[in-house]
Amino acid sequence: MSRTLTIGEEAPGGGAKRSSQVLLPERLTVRQLIGAYVDAQIAQQQSAELVHQSFFIPTEDELILNQKSHSVPKSKPLDREKLQTRALLAFEQNRYFILIDNNQAENLDQEIVLTSQSQVTFLRLTPLVGG
Repeated sequence: MSRTLTIGEEAPGGGAKRSSQVLLPERLTVRQLIGAYVDAQIAQQQSAELVHQSFFIPTEDELILNQKSHSVPKSKPLDREKLQTRALLAFEQNRYFILIDNNQAENLDQEIVLTSQSQVTFLRLTPLVGG
């Protein structure tokens, strides 16, 4: 059985809280959760409903800084596989945590069971300078 849940994004230090609606099955792995969330972010970006920048979709400035040329095509399609790979790698490198009903997800293959009352939060971590 699938259910629509609100997944929140937060950053430490009182950063803006954001959320998105995502259709998810009752049972899934953390890997599948991340994949579904990235897919939802891509769909929102493509339909111009995304009013904030997702953790996994680089900003226009990031694209410019990470390319040799300084022009970024406005209509460049998003590469789903590349963004999902980036999101999975970021999770493995502890660049963000996922809290599911106030319990931290431990690994990508961890199975989770969601209810209609479940709360899912992606918590972005800020690296410290010099350490």
